[in-house]
Amino acid sequence: MKKNIQGWLSGLFALQLGIAGFLYWGQQHSGEANVQASLLGVKQASIESIRIKGEDSGDAQEVELIFQDGSWQLANLDKLPADEVQVKHLLDKLTDLKTRWPVAKTTSAQKRFEVSEDQYQRKIELKTDQGTRVLYVGTSPGFRKTHVRLADQEPIYALGLNVYELPVETNQWLKKDLLAVKEVTSIRSSGYSLVKEPEGDWAFEESDKHEASSPKQVDQTQAKALEGRLTALRVNKVAQEVPEALNWKSVKAKNLDAEFEWQLAAKDNQFWIRRPNQKPVFEIDQSTYEGLVNVQQAQLAMAEKLSPETDSNQVDMLGSESPSTPEVQSTADTR
Repeated sequence: MKKNIQGWLSGLFALQLGIAGFLYWGQQHSGEANVQASLLGVKQASIESIRIKGEDSGDAQEVELIFQDGSWQLANLDKLPADEVQVKHLLDKLTDLKTRWPVAKTTSAQKRFEVSEDQYQRKIELKTDQGTRVLYVGTSPGFRKTHVRLADQEPIYALGLNVYELPVETNQWLKKDLLAVKEVTSIRSSGYSLVKEPEGDWAFEESDKHEASSPKQVDQTQAKALEGRLTALRVNKVAQEVPEALNWKSVKAKNLDAEFEWQLAAKDNQFWIRRPNQKPVFEIDQSTYEGLVNVQQAQLAMAEKLSPETDSNQVDMLGSESPSTPEVQSTADTR
């Protein structure tokens, strides 16, 4: 009897081991089946260019970003610098796309979801050192999801990518602060000349201080605000048309590395900025234009405070009835 019980317990233990092993094996294989592979299968460091084309039509817009000399540039906009943060965000999105269960595989679904070769909302071409990957981006099935399909493949996926993150207007990829200057040490224009002292405060240049009518003290709040406009200078876009006869006004600045100059102009509520003898010309906001052009030395000067002794003398002079007072008034009347 005792041997029978021992045999029965041994069999039960073996059965438990078998069930546990089966469950473990099932979980392992289930995990392997659920592993999500990279959709594009490329690394960011290998990407050399990005081309984004709009809806397939005769007048479709497209933008091309190329990686040269250690930075992203706009190939179809004079190789101006692109917004590195915006490009990095796009690359993160694309390289992080993972395959899930496809929502469809048929040719009719490609048309319906707008991910076919001749009907799409965006066509993305990624050129790498291993070749080119083409991705079609189509309709959205829901919040923060978009239908996508790799060229030459049938599966269509609904993944976390949005069409609005893929603008095809080149200016939307432009580095808008490409004219800004950091660590400014001097600022000059037709009406003033400022230099930054070693302690960090702003002062009028010595040539200005020697003039009798020139103020001696700089209003640091106003001067730092002007400096901030240069360090945060942003353009809107590259100007398509610029009138020929414009009155360009100059603002110059220096930092520890170089000297810079901006030329600004306005006409009919349009405002432009450029670097001398350089293309292109950029459009800017009215506030940007006025914040740099409409600055005079008087605005940058600290209001001079009269000493108590001076105040007292002025009160005495105004309050006294000296013989000269009637004489001055009489002269004024005669005139």
